[in-house]
Amino acid sequence: GAASAGVASAQAPAGPTPTYGEPIKGLCLFGQAQAIALSKVGSSASTQLSQFEKDTEAELKSQYAAILADDKALSGQKASMPDAEFQAKVAQLRQRYADFTSTRTAKSNQLSQTRKDALAEIAKIMIPAMSATISDRHCAAVFERNGAYGFVPTMDITADVVGRMDAA
Repeated sequence: GAASAGVASAQAPAGPTPTYGEPIKGLCLFGQAQAIALSKVGSSASTQLSQFEKDTEAELKSQYAAILADDKALSGQKASMPDAEFQAKVAQLRQRYADFTSTRTAKSNQLSQTRKDALAEIAKIMIPAMSATISDRHCAAVFERNGAYGFVPTMDITADVVGRMDAA
């Protein structure tokens, strides 16, 4: 636990770059996150999702600011307003807060679903590109490259997959 956390967070002293041996025939490495980020389709999806997120955030921030301003104004009017009218306006304000919470949840769910849909669309391009690359490179096994401490660069099929994704 705590002892291993200290070891993991300690900085390794700078040393010589390792020299790796020969590539292992049939063993390939693939960086899925890198392929998504570097491909045209992944980059486009990322840009669109980012814009959707910013637009949604701006919309929600504006709505919330309006509710807060009305809440503050209502608090200032309490002394000059009949209690029944004040309570009615408080009830309306509470309903606006509740509606805002529902809207925020719906927008969050919509964004999450949009991310899932985008990944599904990317997968429609990435999986055939990856399959063709695996066949062409005669990979007997493919591992996530981010799990490797180091490797011979020729074993990495990520760039080939990205090239095929971009061509598609």
